[in-house]
Amino acid sequence: MSIFVYDYDHNAPTVEYYRETHERMFKIIREANPDLPIIYAGGVGEPGHSTDYVCAVKSLEHSCDIYFAKFGCDGVYDRDPNGKDGANAVFYPEVSFARIEAEGLKVIDLEAAQLLQKPASDGELCRGYIFALTAENISAMLCGKADDLRKTVLA
Repeated sequence: MSIFVYDYDHNAPTVEYYRETHERMFKIIREANPDLPIIYAGGVGEPGHSTDYVCAVKSLEHSCDIYFAKFGCDGVYDRDPNGKDGANAVFYPEVSFARIEAEGLKVIDLEAAQLLQKPASDGELCRGYIFALTAENISAMLCGKADDLRKTVLA
């Protein structure tokens, strides 16, 4: 399997620079390889724009099928599983955007979560997953072997 990792975080100092350079490059790659999975990584280094938010924007603009949130553990819990009360943390295999907001879960940036509730440019919703971002887990997700992977589905 081939994938294209699209990391514009360290290469685009401003949103304007990104639009002038990286967007054109993305379109060229997408036209030449319409079925190539593309992974967006990073943000644009602009204050007030989280990595989660920028990736959500790009996911919607380009009608991405899947949104992977970077996360330091294997999914969403009701509290920090590595914190002092971590032994009592409850794992959520699925969590709604409404629950993220209502319970103040530190999952992804709230603005990114709100964006991901909207249909992409093709009218479809982007599926969101939170899991330990390792090469093996990303490969499992991209190869359709996600059933055995411990993860939280954003619904």
